[in-house]
Amino acid sequence: MSKIGFLLLLVLVSSSVFAQKAKPAPALALIPELVQVAQTKGAFELTAKTVIVLPKGHEAHLGVAQLLSQRLQVPTGFALPVKVGDRKKNSIQFQLFPQPQPELGPEGYTLEVTPQAILLQANARRVVRTVFRHCCNCCRPR
Repeated sequence: MSKIGFLLLLVLVSSSVFAQKAKPAPALALIPELVQVAQTKGAFELTAKTVIVLPKGHEAHLGVAQLLSQRLQVPTGFALPVKVGDRKKNSIQFQLFPQPQPELGPEGYTLEVTPQAILLQANARRVVRTVFRHCCNCCRPR
C-alpha cells in the first residue's frame, strides 16, 4: 500500500511541476484575434425589429445575408429581414469602404458596434463574404 501511495504522490507532484502557466484571457475572445480594440460603453441589442442591411451594389452578398438571418433566427426567435438600401438604426450592415484603406491590408476590416447598429467595413468583397460566413458559423445551432 505504501508503494501505491508513494506513486500517487509522485504523479501529483510531477503533474503540478510540469503544468504550464495559462495565459490570461483577452478582454474580447474573438477569432481571428483583433489587432486593435477600442471598447466603449453600451451594447447592441438584437431585437425583433433589427434589420440586416446591404448597401446598393452589394446584392452579390444577399444569399449570405439571408443565411445569417436564418442562423440568428434559431437562437433568438427573430426573423430578421434582409434589405438593400441605406444604413438604418437597429441594423447590421456589411459594406466595402467608399475608399480603400491601405493601412488595413487586403484582408483587413473594421467592426463598429454601437447601441444603434453594427457596421462591418472591408476593403474587398471576399472579406465581407468571409466575415458574413464567420458570423453564420457563430450562430449555428449546437
